[in-house]
Amino acid sequence: MMLLSVKLIVAVVILFFVLFLFHFFDLLSGKRFKKKKKFFSYLPHKSTFRIAILAPMQSPMVQEIERGFREKMILESPHDVRCKTFSVDQLSKNVIREQAQIILRGAFDLIFTIGASCSLVMKNECEEQKRDMPIVFADVKNAVELGLIESENFSGNTITGVIRAERNYKKQIDLLTTLKPNCNTALIVYNDACTCLSEDCKKFYMVLDEFGIRGSAISIRNKKELFKVSVYLEKNRDIDTMIILRDHTVTSAIDDLIAVAEKYQVTLYSSDLMTVKNGAAIGFGENDYDYGIVAAHLSRLILEENVHPSEVPIVKLQEDGKLLINARTMKKQGLDITEDLIKFIKHVKLS
Repeated sequence: MMLLSVKLIVAVVILFFVLFLFHFFDLLSGKRFKKKKKFFSYLPHKSTFRIAILAPMQSPMVQEIERGFREKMILESPHDVRCKTFSVDQLSKNVIREQAQIILRGAFDLIFTIGASCSLVMKNECEEQKRDMPIVFADVKNAVELGLIESENFSGNTITGVIRAERNYKKQIDLLTTLKPNCNTALIVYNDACTCLSEDCKKFYMVLDEFGIRGSAISIRNKKELFKVSVYLEKNRDIDTMIILRDHTVTSAIDDLIAVAEKYQVTLYSSDLMTVKNGAAIGFGENDYDYGIVAAHLSRLILEENVHPSEVPIVKLQEDGKLLINARTMKKQGLDITEDLIKFIKHVKLS
């Protein structure tokens, strides 16, 4: 009996020792400290997906990005995709936040945001309400510096998206002066409420100076302030070129800017292509439709394949160097380009 008790005690001791060893090696391997990845509960077999689109005022760029997104999602997805757009008339944080709160009160599966302001406010509002809502952004520059994502390789949150291509302003001005050798004075029209645009304006200023072009700038934060452009051009008749950046606020008033450019015989140059299709004389940039296409692809990975947004690769579009000339409006804006000159320039398209 005594021998049996001793054997039992030894067996128990050995068992505890073995368990201790397993626990010890478990700790060394770090498994105890690894957090489980949190995935969304969306199921691939869900038949209907509801997407909220938070976008700035409807400029030609925004409309083209949204068109690409909607067509890719609705036409190609095997599911019933329903998109609802929430537009903001001005890029004020309070105005955007109101729309963001309305979106979060709705039963949406994913949020698609266009531009830095809408994307950042939407992210902050989700964090304040402690909502793990998947967000896919498009047309955002300096997403890491803005605090939207942790890095371009890993977002570190429930956000992914399409980063805006870097601008080669020296190449743009080189093309501009090739097409318009008599370009001596230029006016930059932009929205200084956006930090990124203020930085772009400074860079453009420096490049203009390198080319011997005298530059000046005017900021407009909404359509009501557009009159400042006409007043400035009236007082400064020596200005021969007006430059607009990739700016959702300014381009939303593109029809009015075209009218002003034609009135004062000023060549309207744009850092996007859609503005040229609407009447600007010259533009250089990428296809805005592609932003929507890529964003839709990322959204489908999240919704249809149940991939966590942090594991969906962030895409950085490259500037594809397309130069677009509006042959219908260029002469009205003081630009006369010969066909022989156009043949010498690569990647030129006539609108």
